[in-house]
Amino acid sequence: MQLSSAGRSVTILKEIDLFVPNKQFISIVGPSGSGKSTLLALIAGLDRPTEGSVAIDGASLSELSEDQLAKLRREKIGMIFQSFHLIPTLSALENVQVPLELRGDDDAVSQATRLLDTVGLSERSGHYPVQLSGGEQQRVAVARAYASQPALLLADEPTGNLDSKNGKRIIDLLLKLHQDHGSTLVLVTHDSALAKLADRMITLHDGSIVEDTICRHSGNI
Repeated sequence: MQLSSAGRSVTILKEIDLFVPNKQFISIVGPSGSGKSTLLALIAGLDRPTEGSVAIDGASLSELSEDQLAKLRREKIGMIFQSFHLIPTLSALENVQVPLELRGDDDAVSQATRLLDTVGLSERSGHYPVQLSGGEQQRVAVARAYASQPALLLADEPTGNLDSKNGKRIIDLLLKLHQDHGSTLVLVTHDSALAKLADRMITLHDGSIVEDTICRHSGNI
């Protein structure tokens, strides 16, 4: 993966060969600038590789149009970001409704209500993001990510802006939803203890995979 910067080509990722089986939980770790978020963006189809290919369920993302990529993300991929990315003019309930309404679900309100209850925010459904704490905003983001029951969940530093208590709550929630829904979970994190909760830990350095480790974990932080 190359990007152009100040008239010169900068290689972000190189010689990446990664296969993630269905329902597996993998963590991606590495120093800042190692390419973790870029790799996640490629998996999501938000960026296109300059070389090589990315495939989900056998479909090469490079061969899909923008409309087809949007449909794939809407139907199969859930995303959680460090900065929450909630729509500020919508309530917590309305934020969770968005992917359901885009999918055309008739019962979007009732589904969103159940999801907010799952993440413990049923009493905050009418509040706007600015009225919620960081931990509450991330729980709304988790509910939104799982709204369409995605086969693949991508989480980019989901605890990065949270204190340890709220961070643990988010991770416990992600692990429970991952187990309950059987989704594939790809998590980018700087937290080594959190990374070791995964089935596999992928270590990036200077844009390359330097370790692919099978983790031995208890399932608890």
